Amino acid sequence: MGKRKTKMKRPKPKPRAPLDKTFNCLFCNHEKSTLICKVCGQTHQSIIHNLSAPVDIYSDWIDACDAVANKTNRNLTQELNLNNNDYNN
Repeated sequence: MGKRKTKMKRPKPKPRAPLDKTFNCLFCNHEKSTLICKVCGQTHQSIIHNLSAPVDIYSDWIDACDAVANKTNRNLTQELNLNNNDYNN
């Protein structure tokens, strides 16, 4: 006589942590900001669709801030180069 097969219980999947809906402000680091920071007054607008999530909008805001910072850095570098050329001539 053979031994009965026992059913193995599958391990339960680990519960996923829910994504945040409020984030820290990029400029003043104030907690619980959405697209408007009530402390420093910074705002961000973005086009959304039915698949957009709050974290997607926050990452768009970060990308927009990086783009502005890079543009400002390039402009400052160009101005410094122009000023250096004026002194060299």
